[in-house]
Amino acid sequence: MSWFATEILNKDLNNCQRCGRLRGYVEEKYNGWVPVLCQCDLKNPDTKIGGHFPSPSLVSRADGQLLWTPTTDHKHEDGEWWHMPYFMYPLT
Repeated sequence: MSWFATEILNKDLNNCQRCGRLRGYVEEKYNGWVPVLCQCDLKNPDTKIGGHFPSPSLVSRADGQLLWTPTTDHKHEDGEWWHMPYFMYPLT
């Protein structure tokens, strides 16, 4: 299995009333419940923790795809934490 593999187990997502993009949480096999950020969340400085978005987290695109945020760490299937420097790839 590639360490880029992502398995979404559950979703708790709604469309943002402002920007219309998905926001909420998804349960990912290796990272647990992960926040999904819409455009409003990305523009809100209160979303950031120490100047960075929560890690790990996902960003919702206009086409409904979810992308891992840049510079994110994630828990690999072997239980170790991996650093994924500035890669973004679609999950859907």
